[in-house]
Order: sequence, then C-alpha cells, then structure tokens
Amino acid sequence: MERNIERLLAENNPGKEERLRPKEEFLQQELINLAEARKNYSHVVTELQKVRELQADLENNRNRRNETVNRIRELKEFIRSQSSELTKFDETLVRHWIRKITVHPDWLTIEFKTGDIVEVGKEQE
Repeated sequence: MERNIERLLAENNPGKEERLRPKEEFLQQELINLAEARKNYSHVVTELQKVRELQADLENNRNRRNETVNRIRELKEFIRSQSSELTKFDETLVRHWIRKITVHPDWLTIEFKTGDIVEVGKEQE
C-alpha cells in the first residue's frame, strides 16, 4: 500500500503544467497582436482553447490523484487502528476496504477501494 502511495505521489508531475503556462501566455499575446492588426486569429483561439483544455485535464487528474492518495491514507490509518488478528466478520472493516466483490462460478474477484484487485480461487493460466 505504501508503494501505491509513493507511485501516486511520483506521478504528480507539475512540470507539464509549468510547460503549458508560457505557451498560454505566448498565445494570448499573439491573439492580442493579431486582433490589434485586424488579422484573422481563429487559429490562435483554437490553439489557446486546446491549451486551456489540457490545463483543465491536468488539474482534474491532479485532483483525482490527491483524492486517491487521501483515501489510501485514510484506509492505512484505519488499518493501523484495527487489531492485527481478525477472529470474526467485521462489516465496518469490509465497508472501509472493499468496493466490490464479484462471484464467478469457480472464483471470486475482490476490488478494493484502493483500486487493487484480488482474484481468489482462480487458477493461474
């Protein structure tokens, strides 16, 4: 689980956002120059919209990643607070850990809220 958190944090790459900012500024200035010169600027507007869409996508991805990291930290803290030995079914624990269980004819697929998937009883191919 700690490796997952480290991987998610490593994917948080602000470099992409930093590279888009100067491009956006350049396109904004080019748009102003073309508008003042009364020249066609539709291609610049299109490119500027693409840059802004990319920025929005990056921000959405960053927010989702942060939510996932926070959820993993919550789960990790919850796990630490539990006793290390389970002797009976704990519905609270299941609700905190597991998103979905799929029952197949010969095996189970367990999907955890962290995104990990475990197949129980399925033979390796």
